[in-house]
Amino acid sequence: MTGTLWISRRVLLLLLVLSWPGSVPALEALVVGTWVLAPGDPRFGELGVINEYTADGEVTIVIFETPDCKQPEYAARGLWAIVDGMLTILLTESSDDSILPSGHRRLEQIIELDGELMVVRSEVSGNLLYRLKADTCFKVT
Repeated sequence: MTGTLWISRRVLLLLLVLSWPGSVPALEALVVGTWVLAPGDPRFGELGVINEYTADGEVTIVIFETPDCKQPEYAARGLWAIVDGMLTILLTESSDDSILPSGHRRLEQIIELDGELMVVRSEVSGNLLYRLKADTCFKVT
């Protein structure tokens, strides 16, 4: 019963996010793929982050203790969509609720998105966050 409830809740949330007025399929297609922290990001060189966005609206986030992305510290899964120019993420699973809990919603205003570079403004901090489409983190020297 719990599995069925979780799937039903997940499907409902996905339908809600993807059917939201202002959803932009062309921009969403540019987001699909794996993104890592890029030079210019305030956290670049301090830790590693890999976000993987799938075409069916799921996201996996892995935060690493080191910028070389070899020691995972945290992982989460959730749903994503672009709504009114905002990259919207709703976490459905979290490996550590003290870092980001399940149910957490993150909004980032899209500043630039071309399929290779993504620049967003964090709704929480106001900082510009830079990401590059890549399968692995960059070596920081």
